[in-house]
Amino acid sequence: MKPLDLYLVQMDIVFGQKKKNFQKAQQFINQIKLNPSSSEHQLICFPELFSTSYDFKNIGLQAENLTDGETISFLIDLAVDYNVSIITSLLEYEDGHYYNTGVLIDAKGTLLGKYRKNHLFPLPPMDETQFLTPGKLPENGIQTSYANIGIQICYDLRFPENSRTLAKSGVEVLIYVAEFPKPRDYVWTTLLQARAIENQVFVAGVNRVGTIPGACFFGLSMIVDPSGTILIKGSQAEENISAFLDPKQIDIARNFLKTI
Repeated sequence: MKPLDLYLVQMDIVFGQKKKNFQKAQQFINQIKLNPSSSEHQLICFPELFSTSYDFKNIGLQAENLTDGETISFLIDLAVDYNVSIITSLLEYEDGHYYNTGVLIDAKGTLLGKYRKNHLFPLPPMDETQFLTPGKLPENGIQTSYANIGIQICYDLRFPENSRTLAKSGVEVLIYVAEFPKPRDYVWTTLLQARAIENQVFVAGVNRVGTIPGACFFGLSMIVDPSGTILIKGSQAEENISAFLDPKQIDIARNFLKTI
């Protein structure tokens, strides 16, 4: 792993309105003071389903392929224009199935890898199990020029076997993109720290704010170091937060008491 500047964009999402969410995403990235000299080592993360939220009633219109879909094309252009890597999730359609798919795009606009959400949230108003197909259990992370990255999505946070498998495969930074609703903020904070402590890796959770019919989202995005120390934690409002990830912290945690 190389030193990494990690940015989390804690934004509200306009339900089902891709164009408006693209505009919001670009506005937020314009607020980030990027360092052009270290662009290959800068990663920006947006919340789960940042372009549509859970607009499953219109899933046939909202879901896209990962070749030339509207959302993936926007993300590729954004990564190239700002010379940064990007992680988020979107509604994917392939071979008659719909997925909640996490993607990692590098600064050259290359889709380096994807992860289809394995644990679908069964309760309203999300009701993912009624609309989506679950992905496979993750076996490996995504290797970039700066780190081995693992992507997880929202409800996956409650299942430690995913993160453990990824950590054992060599993942150094674990990213959770989420629409985690109230009142479960204590679950969010506790489990993000637990995933870092038990696997001795950097863990980040980027959560949206705002509301959809039947749910309100609390934000509190955070970045945790391999010892479980919270490096930075967001509020419950729209904002960018960031932290510098020093790879030495992984060695320090594991040399003290190795658990992985």
